[in-house]
Amino acid sequence: MGLLIRAIIIWGIIALLPLLSISQKNTIDSLKQIYESPVEDSVKVKSLLKLCQAYIPSNFDSVKYYLDSAYCMAKRNKLYQEVASSLNLYGIVAWYKGDLPNAKKYFEHSHEFSKKNGFVRGQAKAAGNLGLVCSKFGDYTTGQPYFEEAIALYRKLKDTSTVSKNQVDLSNNLAERGLYKEAVEQLLEATHYFEKQNDSLNLIYAYFGLGDLHYKMKSFDPALHYFEESIRMEDKENPANHISSSLMGIGLIYEKLKKDFTKAEEYYLQSLDAANEYNYKSALVGVTNNLASIYFQQKDYPKALQQFKLAYKLLKEGNLYNAEIPLIINLGNNYLHLEKYDSARIYLNEGLLKAEEAHSPEHVEIVHLHLFQLDSALGNYLPAIEHLKKAQNMHDSLWKQENLDRINELEVQYETEKKEQENSQLKKENELKANIIQNHRTIGVIITLALLLMIVLGFWLFISKKRLKHLNDKLESQKIDLQKLNITKDKFFSIIAHDLKSPFSSLLGLLDMLEEDFDTLSDNEKMEIIVSLQKSSHNTYNLLMNLLDWSRSQRGQIKFEAEEFRLSDSIHNVTKVLISRSKLKNHTLELDIPEELTVNTDKMMLESIVLNLVTNSIKFTNNEGRIWVSAKQIDTSLLISIKDNGIGIPSEKIAQLFELDNDFKRLGTNSELGTGLGLILCHDFVSMMGGKISVESAEGKGSTFTIAIPL
Repeated sequence: MGLLIRAIIIWGIIALLPLLSISQKNTIDSLKQIYESPVEDSVKVKSLLKLCQAYIPSNFDSVKYYLDSAYCMAKRNKLYQEVASSLNLYGIVAWYKGDLPNAKKYFEHSHEFSKKNGFVRGQAKAAGNLGLVCSKFGDYTTGQPYFEEAIALYRKLKDTSTVSKNQVDLSNNLAERGLYKEAVEQLLEATHYFEKQNDSLNLIYAYFGLGDLHYKMKSFDPALHYFEESIRMEDKENPANHISSSLMGIGLIYEKLKKDFTKAEEYYLQSLDAANEYNYKSALVGVTNNLASIYFQQKDYPKALQQFKLAYKLLKEGNLYNAEIPLIINLGNNYLHLEKYDSARIYLNEGLLKAEEAHSPEHVEIVHLHLFQLDSALGNYLPAIEHLKKAQNMHDSLWKQENLDRINELEVQYETEKKEQENSQLKKENELKANIIQNHRTIGVIITLALLLMIVLGFWLFISKKRLKHLNDKLESQKIDLQKLNITKDKFFSIIAHDLKSPFSSLLGLLDMLEEDFDTLSDNEKMEIIVSLQKSSHNTYNLLMNLLDWSRSQRGQIKFEAEEFRLSDSIHNVTKVLISRSKLKNHTLELDIPEELTVNTDKMMLESIVLNLVTNSIKFTNNEGRIWVSAKQIDTSLLISIKDNGIGIPSEKIAQLFELDNDFKRLGTNSELGTGLGLILCHDFVSMMGGKISVESAEGKGSTFTIAIPL
């Protein structure tokens, strides 16, 4: 739980660092005198903007008065750079007031206006601020290009100091997306600059960021080193805020990486003292929450509840709403463990509502899991199962989005590498052309020798080109093989991490419910749980068998071994295994296999293909449906068809069915899980048998899978 509010501390320290750069050379009184004196409007506008900066965030009434005056005067006199600065300041005011949507709107306006009018510094400021706003919204993917744009523009302006500050923000963005290597690279470059400049204030933030990055990478010693370096830094502008945050960071690494709760509590209490001394609100919320987390993990729920309540109160007082949702969920979970079910439900329902409003699928999933535990404890088994299903659906959605993000990243990486290869090839070709030209000049000096050299050179070019083509073909083949291996590996691990984990989680949840509440369950409820267990067990077993067979085939451990056998006996063996499953859905399974038909092929592969195809028909055919298995010999080929009157397949998806990286995946008619791996395994086995597999399907009318293999 301590991780849920860690973001408060990081943003509390660094979020507004690049937003304001207030000059202290002129006092507020002197700025007012300039504004009130008879000077040009351009000078007045600049003094008004500096007044606004000086008043933020202590006096928003004065800020609004001076900022409105500056904006109107700038527009009236067509002072476009000051118009852009005014829009940026409107965004900063909205930021400080917690109005992030309006802050984003003003920053976008300033960014567009500056870009249109060629104000590079104004565009850079607005881009950096937009990156921060997107990150505050949790939209890190959108925020990254803004930070990169700001860095590129400040490099163009040769403003290395602001480049480094934006690198700190970009590092935080990358870290939140799990891109730790890239985040460390950005932050180390910024740190080296701050060290050269002896910039103690920014070094504090840089060291803290490096400590936090190593904490995320679970590297205890480097994390401890950088947090301690941050504490050792002295800066008169920031005497205690960074100390409180760094002490809290050390507490976190002891709690999460060492599981040393005593040491963690010691540092949390030191952090609390520093935060209280300077009334550092965000640190007070964070460290109070982390203390509650320790007590919760030690099962001291009353003490944990006391701390969670205090953290929530401090959060409300400080208007730190970015951590409101996780704190509400923590309170609900704490009440759940205290068996105060009414209070637990109130907080969990409130957390669910706010998580849905904030479009936070991670928190929605967590709340549904807690509500599953709550309803299970109260014996409300049907609502409990519904919450478990919703949590699983949300988990599936998150998994799919993660895969889409990963695919997008791979596509960008591939395009970048492709362009680099093209540039390298073009450079080689240019160098080759230059050599040929030089050779031709030499040939022009001595004609006889030139003719001989041309023959030799032509022969050499022919051999070189042939060798180069051979090497390019080999490299291209290796690249395709590596891409296929990467897809295979990603598919393998995604199935293990997701498709096996999810059904086992459901199995364990239902078994725990059955064991703990067996005597209180009605017969209908028991039967419903048993049916769910049976379906989940069958699906998981099939997935595991397909996964093992597919893994063996990918590693070349399955070889084609032909033998002669009677087809009807083999098909009957397969259908015996599936008959009980088809009865669960009242299916009619019809066989049309000639008794005298004998084949000479790999029996195991053929039975595996039929097993997977009939299993798919059972899975995607509604109750009371029909399934036909037929076979016939045409010349020297064997045709086996598996036909059903199920839900069918969309026409645009048929071509992707046998591709490893296809994204077409859905539940069966009774919510049976499916990965598409069985069809891929069928395709591989049919190919190894020297045959072909085809599909005919229409949505709502059923499907027919036909395999043709040589006898």
